[in-house]
Amino acid sequence: MAECKPKLILTLSLSPSKVTLLALVTSYCAGVLPRNRNAEVLDTIIRFIDGFSSKEEDQISTLLILPSLNDILGSLKETIAESIREQDESPTAISDFHQIERSLLTTLWSFRSLDALTSFITRAKALLVDTPAQGKQLLSQTTKLLARSSFLGRFVSMLVQDFGLIDFDSAIQLFEAFSEYREETRSQWEEFTGALTRKHEDTTEDNFFEDLMQKNRQLMGLEPLGGVVSVGKQEVIMLATGDLEKLIDKQIYLLEAYGTPTPPALRKVLGLMTQLDNAVIPSSHYAKYLEHLRDNDYEGAFECLHRYFDYMMSHNSKSFYHYALLSQATLHANFNCDNEALRSIEEAISVARENKDVNCLNYLLAWLFNFLKDRPKLLRSQNFYATNDQLLQFLKAKSKQTSQSLHAMAYQFEALQIMLDGGPLNNLLETLTKASFLSINDTMPTFIRNSELQATVWSRIGLCHSAEFYVDIALEACAVKKNLPDEVSVSIRKAYILYAQGDNEKAFALLNKYKEIVLKDGALFRQWESRRLVLLIKMSLNKGRYRIAETYLDRLKAQNVVDLDLQYECDYLLARLWTCLENYSQALQLVLGLTSKFQNDQQQNAYWSLKFNLLAAHIFTKTAVPNRGLTLTIKSLTLAKKAGLMPLLMEGALVLSEILLLLDQEADAFPILESAMPQILLLDNLELKSKAYYLLAKTAFKLLSSTVLVKQNGKIDKPDKRRLNLILDYLAIAINGYKNIYCFKEMIACFQVEERLATLINEEALCQHATDAIGKLMQRISEESRYGIID
Repeated sequence: MAECKPKLILTLSLSPSKVTLLALVTSYCAGVLPRNRNAEVLDTIIRFIDGFSSKEEDQISTLLILPSLNDILGSLKETIAESIREQDESPTAISDFHQIERSLLTTLWSFRSLDALTSFITRAKALLVDTPAQGKQLLSQTTKLLARSSFLGRFVSMLVQDFGLIDFDSAIQLFEAFSEYREETRSQWEEFTGALTRKHEDTTEDNFFEDLMQKNRQLMGLEPLGGVVSVGKQEVIMLATGDLEKLIDKQIYLLEAYGTPTPPALRKVLGLMTQLDNAVIPSSHYAKYLEHLRDNDYEGAFECLHRYFDYMMSHNSKSFYHYALLSQATLHANFNCDNEALRSIEEAISVARENKDVNCLNYLLAWLFNFLKDRPKLLRSQNFYATNDQLLQFLKAKSKQTSQSLHAMAYQFEALQIMLDGGPLNNLLETLTKASFLSINDTMPTFIRNSELQATVWSRIGLCHSAEFYVDIALEACAVKKNLPDEVSVSIRKAYILYAQGDNEKAFALLNKYKEIVLKDGALFRQWESRRLVLLIKMSLNKGRYRIAETYLDRLKAQNVVDLDLQYECDYLLARLWTCLENYSQALQLVLGLTSKFQNDQQQNAYWSLKFNLLAAHIFTKTAVPNRGLTLTIKSLTLAKKAGLMPLLMEGALVLSEILLLLDQEADAFPILESAMPQILLLDNLELKSKAYYLLAKTAFKLLSSTVLVKQNGKIDKPDKRRLNLILDYLAIAINGYKNIYCFKEMIACFQVEERLATLINEEALCQHATDAIGKLMQRISEESRYGIID
């Protein structure tokens, strides 16, 4: 016989798991459970009524779909075991759980017919009283009654009422579903009793009910239904509509906030819902929209989104219209349909203003700012605000009255804008402090994103250990809340820090840890893959694998990058590639074109403007006119100091020293390098540190070569020997640093200085060592240049 497909039945509030929880409630009220475990029993009941299997700290990212009987028992056992550990009780106290388990299974397996189940549910009405005082009059023993207004009272009342409203066929379906539901505990039940039937029909609960109903006859229920129902082989899934709505809404939140995949059980239920007539929960369309969006399915997402809002607006009011437009704008933005997204959000803003929906208006404007910060070309296309500062002032003033999350976001945006404009460091830190205060007292996602911003700011102003500290804090928060998208984003920052420190293997190991996970989410994969490609390109350029670097760059461009920082990073790496290939004119054309663009664009980006200026100056050092980079460098140093961008200030100091060395001004270069070294060491950037030591060695060598006096026996005077050893120390540090990050060409430059130094002092062994090292490195570069794609 062919296996039947699962059958989904939606009820108002009834389901097999709710019958199980009702049995726990009645046992608790009857006083048949160990009294010292009442807290754990209530904790389990309440969590499963709410739809969560885990405790509050984990509710942010986990929800339970279709809880089985073993799920409930397992959760209760875990709760009792945790209580035993916390109160340092004897391990034998776990026997309390076995007593509760035996009592619960005894009750559930006693329902041998629909009559028995009906009698149990209807008699539960006797547990309810209007006031606690009424309950005390009814009973004098150590049993409990439930006020109708209490949490458990409302739960029992809802089940009893809804059971009284269902027809006979629905009651049979409930019993069939319940019989299938409890089947997984048959082995436990047989261990307790040795048979499927109960040995004694009269239990403490029965006596409790009889006593209660005699004293409170006005609360007695309905006549029992007749007939015995056999359980069929078709899988019956019975869910309460309210529970399903709650689960879908929670899943929507998890998808929006964290990208948490829809659990297979909920996917199964959503699929079965399509077979039902007039029983589709509207939010299921929205959950499917988010799933399609996650899977990069534009058509599927668009169709589900329109289904959802068509239903909502036809059954409610047009107040949903601006939310529909916001979702549509988000959909267009995810697929890089920028003009369509801008039109949708502009219409949403107009409708929100008409409806005087201040909360939504603030969110829409925050969305618009975040959208346009990566698309400065579109900034002139909107007419809602003249400048970013004007919008930020409005958001700070209005969001304070409506939402702390938006208020914190407004200050985060302002800090970002100050950083982009290259504004004063004290203004940046003041705004960042306000954003941090608001974020600490808000939700975890707000706190994590604020920590990311903090890491970015401290990294760009040169306090790298502080940046790493905030990254670690954010990672811990992500781990607690199981927030995958933010965890991937923060881990990428961590990998960049490790790479800058010269720990390439750890950096790529951290990124590769998420390889299998991000493949399930299109947007997350693009973010992860693009950042991974950036590091691969940098490493390929260092190794001299220029063909591979070019291929990686093509793959990076194919990602359709929207993030403006990543676009600039891509252009920067392309200019570096052309510089490595000695195509200086094309590299300068690209870089100078971008610096000119920064000056003409409405939205500034001080960091990348200075970065490209310094790259242009560096490229000039490779040409016959290095002095052309002098003005660019000095201007960049001034602006970097004003903005507090210490890494760029130090990078500019090294470029300036390079230029001075090429102009034979080593006497001016040396004090610049010496004064910059303490700050360079604090930056914790191995490549920058290695370059600084190389330039120090080269500068010191040029100074030494102009003053050294060699005696007839080839020996050097003592003062010069000390300087000689210092140069060799500088070179050793530079070579070791470059070796860790595979900068083979730079290592050759270091050994060339060593070779010249050995020739100067007539040290044949040192000269031979340098010559051999240069030969090996030239061979290695030749081998690396022939490498193909291996990743």
